[in-house]
Amino acid sequence: MKLEFSKGKKILFYRFLQPQDYDSTKKYPLIIFLHGAGLKGNDNEKQLKVGGAYFLRDSNRIQYPAYVLFPQCPVDDFWNYLDIKYELKEDSGLLKPAVKEILFPFNDTPTVTTGLLLALIDSLRNSKNIRSTNIYIGGASQGAMGVWDIVARKPDWFAAAFPICGWGNTDVITYFSKKTKFWIFHGKDDDVIPAKYSREFYKKMLRKGYNVKYSEYPGVKHDSWNNTFLEKDLLRWMFMD
Repeated sequence: MKLEFSKGKKILFYRFLQPQDYDSTKKYPLIIFLHGAGLKGNDNEKQLKVGGAYFLRDSNRIQYPAYVLFPQCPVDDFWNYLDIKYELKEDSGLLKPAVKEILFPFNDTPTVTTGLLLALIDSLRNSKNIRSTNIYIGGASQGAMGVWDIVARKPDWFAAAFPICGWGNTDVITYFSKKTKFWIFHGKDDDVIPAKYSREFYKKMLRKGYNVKYSEYPGVKHDSWNNTFLEKDLLRWMFMD
């Protein structure tokens, strides 16, 4: 279903998939998936290009019935805050701006889009057909950055999280709940977001005693979500208490 959620003049577009063979007398898990930068917009369709086919697969829907939420971030916002610092570098005899450093400030309030998403998730988790103890969140690239931010803001909401080829501020780990399990994914040869950033999260979370696992794909670049959605145990791991 194509839907929208609004607060005042702010609107969040999203797609919402009901469980296979939906029964209004039952409660179901909720899966949220956050897209990356290239799928931003307001058409309420592009965000399905990564992960959409996976969650629509009949075998997955039959074996793991759940609601699936695909929100769409507008082009002028982010799932989390980014502080991009530039420097001038010479290119063909000209000085041009180049990214020097990216920081991930964790502000008290979320971005506008994530604020809307959190309000939407909260309304869903309190609805009669969603099992609030079985809410899962994943995302790819900028969406994975959003996963780290959101799980830190609402640590008691999520039973599992699966960030794919992301980056972020590892200081937010201190806000995570030990009740949330994590599976981190990255391509070893990612030339957009180097795998070292996922490794940093993994190593730090291991040291602090979190329930975390890490999969790195040799020879794979930034599109490691393709490998992630071939993992035969992903949904089983997610739904397993």
